[in-house]
Amino acid sequence: MSPEVVYARIDELRDERNWSDYELAKRSKLDVSTLYKGRNNSVPDVNTLEQLCEAFGISLGEFFMFTGKVRKDHLITDKEYVLIETNRQLKGGLQKRAKEYMDDLLRLQIDGLIKSEE
Repeated sequence: MSPEVVYARIDELRDERNWSDYELAKRSKLDVSTLYKGRNNSVPDVNTLEQLCEAFGISLGEFFMFTGKVRKDHLITDKEYVLIETNRQLKGGLQKRAKEYMDDLLRLQIDGLIKSEE
């Protein structure tokens, strides 16, 4: 697994919990610099990954079992993957209607008429 994908997974798990890098470092008993030092060129060592997994409340196996798919230089999150798979299952004109609905939601959000719900 590439460093990009490993760190994207760390970011995904951190963001799901609304933690900052500082909070993650504190909960995993790691120095914040440890979270940054290999981001561009190396995968964290097993001990670091185990500490991160303990902080996230998951096993090392669960860390590597995710549905994120890499497309070009962008990691597709689990939520995005579910939307894509759901869209693929729609028949007939329902895909077009789903796209129109999502476009309408986006316009309302941009105009400030609705707020995103996390």
